[in-house]
Amino acid sequence: MSRPRNRHSITVHPGGITTNIARNARMRRDPEGLGRTKEQMAAQFEAMTMTSPDKAAAIIHAGVDRGKARILVGPDAYLFDALARVTPTHYNAVLTRVMRRRRTEAV
Repeated sequence: MSRPRNRHSITVHPGGITTNIARNARMRRDPEGLGRTKEQMAAQFEAMTMTSPDKAAAIIHAGVDRGKARILVGPDAYLFDALARVTPTHYNAVLTRVMRRRRTEAV
């Protein structure tokens, strides 16, 4: 019989982190139908990200060390979290508008 162990769950809620995820995505065409190339979409994604991988790792490690059950990574993660709490039934519509605006400003 094994002894019980203390186990904890941690959820990580990342905002935009500057990685190669958009460059490595398997997309055949622009999902929004705007005619953008994969390179253009990747560049727009990277222009919108607010957190470096090193900063994200530091935030996650600090959260784990402090025993947090929920770790928000990056300033935009706090925005997404607030939107989901304030307007849960309209979250996706609001987020879509915010992301379009940010994408336009990033170009």
